[in-house]
Amino acid sequence: MQEPLRQFSDDGLSAWACQFTFDGNEVIDVMVVEPTTSIKVHCKEIAISNVSFTGSDGKEAEVVAINFNLKLVTVEFVFAEALQVGKGSLSIAFVGQLNNKMAGFYRSSYKDIKGNTQVSRAVFTPACGAKIDALIVF
Repeated sequence: MQEPLRQFSDDGLSAWACQFTFDGNEVIDVMVVEPTTSIKVHCKEIAISNVSFTGSDGKEAEVVAINFNLKLVTVEFVFAEALQVGKGSLSIAFVGQLNNKMAGFYRSSYKDIKGNTQVSRAVFTPACGAKIDALIVF
């Protein structure tokens, strides 16, 4: 079992508007409350390119499997040995797609009065709606 000590932020994101993708790097501080061989987090439409877990002793745990559950919208990271009780850091590098499904990071476009296509990207945050981060002209 694990508990997040800090929530995700968009500080580690780089958006590539022309390809409608984004790269992300996130470090999640975790408190392992009982020995476990896996950590499960929510994940929707992203590809994990690298993941690591470093315990409070500085030792990195070997990831032996990454299991996606599309129905539950989760990803599970499985480790070769049990993570020990205490603080640690889960580092995840990923690539995602700015889609038009109105979930997570998404894109929207429209034609302005000059006929130019305007594209925006937004992040959906259920508690407070969506916010527009950028407006890009193509």
